[in-house]
Amino acid sequence: MGNEKYKIWVTIEIQHEFYGNTKILLDIIPSSHTKRLLAENNIILKKVDINKWVLIKLCDDHFTLKKNEIIFCFHLHVTSDEFYYCSENIENMNNNSFFFVDADNMGTWKTLQIILKDEVEIIHKSIILPILSKHKYFEYLFIPKYISNDIHLKLIDDKNEIVFNEVAEKVMFENSSVYRFVSKDKISLRKSYKYKLRLLEMRKSGEKILSENILNPEAENISIFSPADTITSYNYI
Repeated sequence: MGNEKYKIWVTIEIQHEFYGNTKILLDIIPSSHTKRLLAENNIILKKVDINKWVLIKLCDDHFTLKKNEIIFCFHLHVTSDEFYYCSENIENMNNNSFFFVDADNMGTWKTLQIILKDEVEIIHKSIILPILSKHKYFEYLFIPKYISNDIHLKLIDDKNEIVFNEVAEKVMFENSSVYRFVSKDKISLRKSYKYKLRLLEMRKSGEKILSENILNPEAENISIFSPADTITSYNYI
């Protein structure tokens, strides 16, 4: 920026339950009309953190108001379909100086509209968009080398944060019988989990651990048995 003096006009931060402190799969892109407005007003859009952007304004300059009110439009562009699978939609948000509204163009989740009206001084605005994770039932399918009517399986979480049906359900998957467990409650989706699951075979002589290396469902792995509200992981035993 050379020797020019700049000041932060707007800070935009996106927060998401699913991603936590990791990168959210969204980018902020100004509309073509807004690009011209930014240039006319010597404003720069700059990413300063993984989920934070700022609009920087030349301090000695004034806003160029060709109308009593101008609107800057920024598209929240989705960079991976994973975002749609894990994100709850939000109601349109607004206050006196900005709006989040539904977007019409493909690949854009929301549009941020920042309203500039009768402003001469550069007054800092802070915009925070909190996004909640979807809640889903967790389904675990265990694909065995063979099926035996005498095998009784149990899936447990050592921390008891997920509770499953007591007995594995036998279902058909790709022309074979598999064992199916489903969480009793819906779970808030996260990028990673701290669950410690174990698959046990219940024997008269006691329990035998069949697997401790159990994959958790990913947000985009929709259940073929309950596609509306359940996600799946596939495990071979």
